[in-house]
Amino acid sequence: MNKYRKNQIKMLQELYDAGKFADIPMKMIQAMSYEELENFILLKQRIPAGTIEPMMENYRKALLEMIDAGNLCIAKNDLNFMSQRKAEKFYWMGRNSIADKITMCNKEQYKRLRSMRKEGIISYMTDEQIGNLTARAAELLLAEGEENILNLKGRIESSSP
Repeated sequence: MNKYRKNQIKMLQELYDAGKFADIPMKMIQAMSYEELENFILLKQRIPAGTIEPMMENYRKALLEMIDAGNLCIAKNDLNFMSQRKAEKFYWMGRNSIADKITMCNKEQYKRLRSMRKEGIISYMTDEQIGNLTARAAELLLAEGEENILNLKGRIESSSP
């Protein structure tokens, strides 16, 4: 990407942050010629600030997690200029995708994982991350936690006189 293209992307980011445009996939931006993109930027500069709500960071994080888990089939860079409204649609599409094909973490698993997290037996995860686990992933994490408990007990017993 040349210096001029970088400046155009920087300008697009400023327009996006100001709420002047959103929902243009990165591949479309990359397909535009320098002149087309320059004209696009000039057109979007005329739009009043705050017309479009940029995506909130918590939605960006959740969508990235869904993409990484394979529950949402969109390119990560499509999130660059996504509106909040579109992000909410993709979020529910991803949640429905999960619900359609996977059993989610149940209440007992959720409670036990939160307890293990609090005790430092498993790595820190937010409540939302724990709630987004599949039943199988929760089961594996619980088994890992139980193994950590056994290892910890073994170290304590071997160090006592």
